[in-house]
This record gives sequence, C-alpha cells and structure tokens, in this order.
Amino acid sequence: MAAASSYVTREEAVTVWHVPAANYREVVTREFVNTATLLIWFAAVGISVVGIPVVLALVRRGFGTVPWVLLASAAISIVSLAAFALVFMLPAHTDIPVLRLVLFFIGSHLALSLGFCVGANLPWTSTRRI
Repeated sequence: MAAASSYVTREEAVTVWHVPAANYREVVTREFVNTATLLIWFAAVGISVVGIPVVLALVRRGFGTVPWVLLASAAISIVSLAAFALVFMLPAHTDIPVLRLVLFFIGSHLALSLGFCVGANLPWTSTRRI
C-alpha cells in the first residue's frame, strides 16, 4: 500500500513537483519509507486497539472464521471512513475522489485482516452448528 500510494512517475515528479531528475529515486524512496512508517504505526495501533478485541469477541461467540473477520473488518472500515469524513472532509472542501478513498479504506482493512487471519491460522469455515 505504501509503494502504491507513494509512487509518482518520473515525468510527473519533474513537471508537477519540480524534483530534479537526478534526485528522483532518492525522493521516491524517501516518500515510500515515510509512508510505510506511518502506515505501519497506524496499522499496529488499530490492530491492537480495535482489531484484536473484535476478533476475540467473534471467537468467543463462535464466529472466529475468516469470512466473519473480513465482514467485521469491512464494517470497521466503513465506520472509520465515516468518522474520517466527518472530521476532515465536511469542514473544508477537499479534492479527494470519494470512491477512491472508500476503496482504499475498505481494501486496506481487508488486506490487513486477511493477513492477520492467515497468520493466526483462523479457519475458513466454522464447526459450530446454528
């Protein structure tokens, strides 16, 4: 995610951002490292404050499977996106495309939660009978 969001073509870097062609690689690398550091920090805090308690609550109720965790992750991303919109987008006009922002939030949460599910070896189906 950090690589995709920090990449800028060489032509755009020179024309829009006025980055000298000789410094292009250094600037893109620095942008990637800064973005990755920030995203890793936010992910670690979000997982420890919100993610783990939600997964534990799902497991306690017998819904500790990958599809339920992904569904909870999508719900959490929609709530966090709504909070983000209330705080940052309503007070002032922004030029962020809304669909792109929604897809980024939901996609990033789903990718993080799927990685967690695979790492935690959560089952894909439940043995619980309803």
